[in-house]
Amino acid sequence: MTYKRQFPILIPTKIEFAAYCEKLGYVGLVDAYKDKDWKPVTISGRVLREMYIIGEIPDPRVICPGISKILIESYNKQRAL
Repeated sequence: MTYKRQFPILIPTKIEFAAYCEKLGYVGLVDAYKDKDWKPVTISGRVLREMYIIGEIPDPRVICPGISKILIESYNKQRAL
C-alpha cells in the first residue's frame, strides 16, 4: 500500500488590526469602521510589557484580566531567574 504525502493547503490571508470600540461596545476591525466615526481603544506592546513588569493589570477593554495575570506571573518568574 502506498501513501501519498499530503500537505495542508496554504491560503494567503490579510491580517487586519482589531481594537475595542466604545461606540460599538465590542472589538471590531479598524478598517471596517474607520469611516464611521469610531474611536478605538489601543495601547502599545511596550506599555503593556512595562505594566506587566511592575504588576499592573491593563484596561480590560485591551486585554482580558485573566490573561494579564498569567503574563504578570510569567514576567515575575523571568525576573526571579
